[in-house]
Amino acid sequence: MSSVLKRKKVSWTLNHNTVDHKDQAITYSPTENGLSKSGLPSNNKPQELKKKDAKKQPPARRLKLFEIYKFADKLDFLFMFIGAIACIGTGAVFPLMMLVYQNVATSLVKTSIPPNLLNYTTPPNINPECILKPVNSTADTLSELRGMIKWYLILGVCSVLCYWIGFSLWMITAERQVRRIRFALFRSILNQEMGWFDKLNPGELSNRLVADLDKIRDGLGDKKADFISLICRLFGGLIFAFVTGWKLTLVFIALSPLTVIAFNITMRVIAKYTAREIKAFSKASAVAQEVLGSIRTVTAFSGQKKEEERFAENLREAKQIGIKKGLYMGLCQAAAQVAIYISFTITFWYGPYLVRTECQNYNAGAVIVIFISCLQSTFSISQIVPNIQAFAEAAGSGGYVFDIISRISKIDAFKSEGEIPTMLVGDIELQNVIFTYPARQDTPVLNNVTMKIPSGKTVALVGASGCGKSTSIQLIQRFYDPDQGRVLLDGKDIKTLNVAWLRSHIGVVSQEPVLFTGSIEENIRFGKPDATDEEVRAAAKMANAHDFIMALPE
Repeated sequence: MSSVLKRKKVSWTLNHNTVDHKDQAITYSPTENGLSKSGLPSNNKPQELKKKDAKKQPPARRLKLFEIYKFADKLDFLFMFIGAIACIGTGAVFPLMMLVYQNVATSLVKTSIPPNLLNYTTPPNINPECILKPVNSTADTLSELRGMIKWYLILGVCSVLCYWIGFSLWMITAERQVRRIRFALFRSILNQEMGWFDKLNPGELSNRLVADLDKIRDGLGDKKADFISLICRLFGGLIFAFVTGWKLTLVFIALSPLTVIAFNITMRVIAKYTAREIKAFSKASAVAQEVLGSIRTVTAFSGQKKEEERFAENLREAKQIGIKKGLYMGLCQAAAQVAIYISFTITFWYGPYLVRTECQNYNAGAVIVIFISCLQSTFSISQIVPNIQAFAEAAGSGGYVFDIISRISKIDAFKSEGEIPTMLVGDIELQNVIFTYPARQDTPVLNNVTMKIPSGKTVALVGASGCGKSTSIQLIQRFYDPDQGRVLLDGKDIKTLNVAWLRSHIGVVSQEPVLFTGSIEENIRFGKPDATDEEVRAAAKMANAHDFIMALPE
């Protein structure tokens, strides 16, 4: 082989003085510009560069309010509308049940007053008109209660139906939208150029397809239904309480922030220490996975005791975190209970006072339902917070996912654009190619490379590991585009050719072949799904795989 070396340029030409003029070898020779002796620098990426690239990743944007519904169709919007109405009905049932319960409580209290109460002298500071008199007999009370029980049954049936319709429709539309998002994300990932994959951390894409989409589903599905229901219960309960007795309601609302703050602190403590606990257990799991994966090495060096200690050390860390979590959770739960009982005490002190002094507006039943309504509204606020957190996580995950979906690939294999030649000869040429990997801009891989490979010739690229042999093949496959120079096929720049057509005429067997789930026949047909059985057998024979395939059991 002859090579012509010029300053800042390397040119490879083929020597046809071989045995049969078919087998040729190309060896990368030393060049200038700081290249390795094999002609090109190594592709190995230092760890500090990987960390540097990871830091360059821009933070994911958050989705706007209605942007998360980008993949919803008309039927989904109809489902969401009906589901929202049903969830509103679920929340509206609560104040109606309190109205019925008020009548029940009032009726029971009136019936339970002993007749001799009328003989008592009115205590001081009590309005004489507020002395309750037994107006109902037991029979009358039972008759009233039967009528109220009917209303309870009606409201119960309405609540079940609204809950079932609302949550079902929201979860159905969430699954429909997530299915479209998942497919669009997977399709967009498959369509991206190799340079985009080089910049990603390992396992990040699989995490996007699983964890992020689960968060989006939560933000679109039952969390949304629960949020609407809780909001309606919150405002419905407060409105009912204000209408029934605004003074007592204001007193309870003034105390409710104590309960809300206590519950929120509890949730934050749980989230904080749960994350630490999971991280500690994940370290222990990593140790176990590492040991079990290399059990022969561990056994060969009698390292069982050492690995036991390493595993136990990580478990001790998780244990300490769990103890702290339990202590802090106990304190927070105690504070929450104290706040609740303070609200109970003041409410049940002030409520009877209003009954004694303002019996025209307050009775025993009113005090009870005001207390229950305000208490449920307070709990609703605490339950709303996790839903808001789920929406925030869905917006964050959705921003990253939607950015991937909307990203336009620099080398789009799905587009029908590009020339499709009617005849293919197979002459390949690299002209003055300069290339660096997108994730390693400071490390040149090919520098002014010129190479000609005529059709019908068997060519070997010989060189040290990392000198650019595989990179040259990837440029021919158009996994990447060169920074400068051109890659030609039959004299045409491959950038002008249809990408799918180009790759369909290239067969590649990598150093470590990969088999996909399925039969051997399906794997052979992977590059040409419409291949005939004869073509499949011919391909297996060319790869010297036909005999051992036929020897495999059915």
